[in-house]
Amino acid sequence: MSSIPIALRLTDVHAGYGPIRALHGVSFEVREGGIVVLLGANGAGKSTTLRVISGLLAPTEGTVEYLGEDVKGREAGWLVRRGLIHVPEGRRIFADFTVEENLKIGGYTAKRAAFGGAMEEVFEYFPLLRERRKQAAGTLSGGEQQMLAIGRGLMADPKVLLLDEPSLGLAPLIVSDIYRIIGAINKERRVTVLIVEQNAAVALNVADFAYVLETGRVAVQGRPENIRGNEDIRRSYLGY
Repeated sequence: MSSIPIALRLTDVHAGYGPIRALHGVSFEVREGGIVVLLGANGAGKSTTLRVISGLLAPTEGTVEYLGEDVKGREAGWLVRRGLIHVPEGRRIFADFTVEENLKIGGYTAKRAAFGGAMEEVFEYFPLLRERRKQAAGTLSGGEQQMLAIGRGLMADPKVLLLDEPSLGLAPLIVSDIYRIIGAINKERRVTVLIVEQNAAVALNVADFAYVLETGRVAVQGRPENIRGNEDIRRSYLGY
């Protein structure tokens, strides 16, 4: 067994929206300092899983543990203040605000003394944001908006970063750059990262471990090399 502490653990989690059940007994764990990817088709329950973890959706059954504490029923704001940061699908930036203003909103939980340093660190990871700091966020390209969404998450000084479809709608070169930066954030800041992705090929290149969700259940799990070696996974998610 690994001696690395567990940052996140879900045990037999069920959740849904009204009468519609989306998760049917999901169980998995993410160890501190790692990068784990959740793969699956549309409707598999990936985004719902992140919503449960981040306190946006209460599970109907099961437990969610964050840094060893049962956080089932905790509000999203409580979790944010303790370093659990969710960057949702679709980026959800404030289009009429400048890049700098968006980053300031992300850092609302930071102490004033650390605020400037946090923004400077974001600019080191994303130099384009420094160049566009006074520009309205809605005028950025899709890739730049994704950089801003991740940067806004970093402003909150995350211990665990939840990324929902960071490659969605982006050109391959931009996707490669985004994932290079995600890898750097993980290694340099020791931020634990849980990524939801449909783009399995690029996500498996940075992940330490992967889970595949199918219809609200964990169907396959393993290290990236084992996932790539699974013929069904290759055919369904890797295209060969």
